[in-house]
Amino acid sequence: MAHPATQQKAAKAWHWADVKAALAKRNTNLAQLARQHDYSRTALNRVPFQYWPRAQQIIADAIGELPQAIWPDRYDASGAPISQRDRSTQICARQGQKRARE
Repeated sequence: MAHPATQQKAAKAWHWADVKAALAKRNTNLAQLARQHDYSRTALNRVPFQYWPRAQQIIADAIGELPQAIWPDRYDASGAPISQRDRSTQICARQGQKRARE
């Protein structure tokens, strides 16, 4: 059974520097991955800011993790990507709840 602190951390997205460090430990980087998959060398730099499940999968495969483990807020409980539209709705709902509490 996992430690409770570990379970809490699993629900939080990785910091982008941690993603890059995990790639570096495997002797690769975003530019190399992008070129291997026929993208421009800077294309994968958009992943922290842009909904792009294919790129998330490329990075996760290189690290040896599931994309759901790296970006849990972008996937539902079954592991399917949450669409950009659904994510926007969730974010707006959370912001509305925060404003209502204030």
